[in-house]
Amino acid sequence: MLDADLQQYFDTIAHDKLMKMIAERISDRHILNWIKQWLSAAVVEEDQEGKRQTRKPKRGTPQGGVISPLLANVYLNLCDRMFRSYCQSTGLAAELVRYADDFVILMRGRVERTEEKVKQMLEELALKLNEDKTPVLDARQQSFEFLGFSFQRPRSSKSGKMIVVVEPSRKSEQRFRDKVRSLTARWTHCSPQHEVVEGVNRYVQGWVNYFHLHNSTRVFARQRFFLEQRMRKYLQKRRQRRGNGMKQWPASRLYKELGRCAIPVYARYRRVRMP
Repeated sequence: MLDADLQQYFDTIAHDKLMKMIAERISDRHILNWIKQWLSAAVVEEDQEGKRQTRKPKRGTPQGGVISPLLANVYLNLCDRMFRSYCQSTGLAAELVRYADDFVILMRGRVERTEEKVKQMLEELALKLNEDKTPVLDARQQSFEFLGFSFQRPRSSKSGKMIVVVEPSRKSEQRFRDKVRSLTARWTHCSPQHEVVEGVNRYVQGWVNYFHLHNSTRVFARQRFFLEQRMRKYLQKRRQRRGNGMKQWPASRLYKELGRCAIPVYARYRRVRMP
């Protein structure tokens, strides 16, 4: 498994190559001109001394621009096509999975040759791999992370066969807890309680919708326990009371009276196949 990381991707996209790719699908010169103006729009930067400088970028897409993710995806679409052609011509059993500039390649053998081919494809697009952050792993024995999920192949304790386990990574768990702590921090005690609860609910619901897949049951159980304990601590501190709040705020009261968003303790299992 090749876990690819591109070096300064959004800052190194070549404008001329990108415009040629867009022109393959769009013939309206007005739209093409607007996109070109968007790419070359002046950027105001501030140095350490507080002085502002204006520059016009010759490469890259504007960070934070609403069209940047779309343009970045269009630019790497050529790499996807070249890799599929390479697999068809060589008979390589491989699968490339990409989201924006993050992608992994799962393959059966020919790792070194495939890695060199990927580097050549990226060089044609004036891109480089960040070799320090692009490990090559044996997915049958080592775990890896992608888009917030952790992938591993342990041996089943029941059947003794190798199975694929996909669950939220430890980093995703920690980010969830840090976000909930910030949403219920001490400075929120002066805000209306319903606004704080609604903010937590929105974040929890979005997190659950994204990670409610595959083998997430164990992680969801841990996160649900943490969330209940954190909300009890918030409610106790808000009322300047001591104790953990277990008696004052049982689970039934948390969910019924406050309208807390409940993290499901069971995630529907879906079989995962890896090439």
